[in-house]
Amino acid sequence: MSNVELSPNKSESKKFNWFLLVLLVLPLIVTAKIQFFCYPMITNGELGKACYSEPTLSQVIQDPHTHGNTLYKLASDPKSDESLLRDLSSKLDFPRVDYDPIILQTKLLDNKNTPSDVLLTIADNLISQNSLEENQQENLAKGQNTPEILLLKLIELNNEYVISQISQRPKLSRQTIEILWNKRNSNSTSNIYVLSGIASQENTPKEILEKLADRGDCTIDKKLDLNPTVEEKLGSKKAQDITNKVKKCGVTVGCDPQHGQNVGWGFLGGLGIMGLVLTIGSGGLLAPLAIGAGALAGVATTAAANFLSKCP
Repeated sequence: MSNVELSPNKSESKKFNWFLLVLLVLPLIVTAKIQFFCYPMITNGELGKACYSEPTLSQVIQDPHTHGNTLYKLASDPKSDESLLRDLSSKLDFPRVDYDPIILQTKLLDNKNTPSDVLLTIADNLISQNSLEENQQENLAKGQNTPEILLLKLIELNNEYVISQISQRPKLSRQTIEILWNKRNSNSTSNIYVLSGIASQENTPKEILEKLADRGDCTIDKKLDLNPTVEEKLGSKKAQDITNKVKKCGVTVGCDPQHGQNVGWGFLGGLGIMGLVLTIGSGGLLAPLAIGAGALAGVATTAAANFLSKCP
């Protein structure tokens, strides 16, 4: 029998069929890589190094098979850059496995690399849903990427601790300082902390600095004394007066009134017990001696306690 040779048309047809097959199989291979090699149900939320290449990572973020835990870990990872975090925040509503967009947003809020505009968008969203937790407010109040417009929104939530933390941030704007000043609460335990924060701000207006200087509070005066704008705004004489007041605020060793009184009463109690032991042990014979010694010790200890409890 003679060998049957394929015609050129049949040969080209076979090549074309193989080409179509490759086109059909290639997407399946790529999908399989994402779903199996980068699939969180297998990796417990951890992605392999191969999954972090682009565009694979973007596909993982968008893939409906991706588990919520994977997204949360990406959002919490301090190595995640701004681009990745922004990508995560832009796809909050994409469907995924066991996924809660509120959790993803809170993870993004806690990441120090999350851009300011993303923080603002997420915080606005959570505030509108009454879902911005107190610890998240505190983190935002301290966060270096928190924009000042978001700080103003946090102040309006009236959390005293959060307000006090905001007051301690460096270089607040005059608008924010004036809002903090108007928000001060004389009945709040954090009021002095807020006022001392305002006293340290370079943008605090003259009229507020004057009112703070007139309070005569050591904590506030110390902050005013460190404020480089006080002399310019209040004058050199007023600035010197503040410095002199701060020098008088120094606390010497043993200047705690309660501590001094506690020490005195402790000594007195101990001497009383010793006198009682002597009296019982001697059958009452040493009672006069014990009483006399106790009286002298009491006078001396009381005087020492009063001395320790006095502050300059």
